[in-house]
Amino acid sequence: MAMVTGERRTDNVASVQRYIDIAPDIIALEPEAAPLTVISRRFRDGGNTKATGDPKFAWVESERDTRWDAINKSGGYEASGTELVVDTEDIFAAGQIVLVPRTGEELYVLSKPGSSKIKVTRGFSGTTAAALNDNDSLFVIGEVSEEFAKAPTPRSKNPTEVTNLTEITRTSIEASGTWMSSQNQTNPHDWVYQHRERNREHLIDLETKAIFGHKGETTGPEGRKLRTSGGLLSFYTENNQDAGGTLTEAEWESFVRTVCRYGSKKTAFVSPLVLSVINNFAVGRLQVIQADHDTTYGLNVTKYMSAHGEINLVKHNLLEGSVWGGYAIVVDFEQAAPKWRPLAGGPGGSRETKLLTNRQENDRDGQMDEILTEGGYQFPQPKKGGVLTGVTG
Repeated sequence: MAMVTGERRTDNVASVQRYIDIAPDIIALEPEAAPLTVISRRFRDGGNTKATGDPKFAWVESERDTRWDAINKSGGYEASGTELVVDTEDIFAAGQIVLVPRTGEELYVLSKPGSSKIKVTRGFSGTTAAALNDNDSLFVIGEVSEEFAKAPTPRSKNPTEVTNLTEITRTSIEASGTWMSSQNQTNPHDWVYQHRERNREHLIDLETKAIFGHKGETTGPEGRKLRTSGGLLSFYTENNQDAGGTLTEAEWESFVRTVCRYGSKKTAFVSPLVLSVINNFAVGRLQVIQADHDTTYGLNVTKYMSAHGEINLVKHNLLEGSVWGGYAIVVDFEQAAPKWRPLAGGPGGSRETKLLTNRQENDRDGQMDEILTEGGYQFPQPKKGGVLTGVTG
């Protein structure tokens, strides 16, 4: 036992004598998962869940015929040129009238001789033939038939199959029997507290996978199938716009116009930075939807009103950092709502999120619990949504 010479101070008294002042309640920085899981909660709630009977699931999509194409010839063509190389030969057919928007000339398609070419009559229907430039736009007006002609050759296309995979997400909580029976200084007991913490992180894992995941199937380190599910950003590649720095109101309106091409009611999950930018330049077009508070997303929703449509702005705090901090992800819940696809259908039951208790060995003096989810997301018709990137201010 050491001798203390002189006055007794906090640095030389026995540590067991000092009073330990610990606030009994554990104060979490972000106690609730709700504000951080707004996308996956929206996908899984409101009837947007449909079980899949296999780790690979599919859906089919279709869209109307493409009418826009372009000239594909370096140097273009003179006004007399009648065999034209185009980007996509397949969208053209004999008997079509094709308009060149830049010049106002109409072309009449006679045949498709191959090699990505269409053979045409120039200056059709009283229009004036003009030189064509490389990448000049071409617009198919439609087919025209002469009197007493036979029916045109039928043209049709099959729907496209799109697939995704389920992904297994597992989160474990384990403690010894001694620790579980020990009294804690803090409230709640560590065993209860860890369940709350791990459940929140499990839900956030599902959220980040819903946004950033990529579809893949490989062999894991133990020689078994390892599947990952594709997220929003891996499917939404059609209507992407890079702000390239400072976002102007004109650029935002251009993006809104693009994503509202198919459907006029959208939801945009935006980074805090993007929300601030929109709030600063569009005050007259914004309104807070108070009725939505703590019901659908767990936080306020701001509606942006435009002549092109309505955009519900939902702040997403996981869109952060030098890259994703400048993102806005637009989803159409009216006409192309994504779906949560948990694995189910076999005797093992549903693999929807569940708590599995006592996962430890039978003779283990302690307990392991586990939160387990297996599922994936279905993202139909990405052209009904879009992604804005690159906003820095």
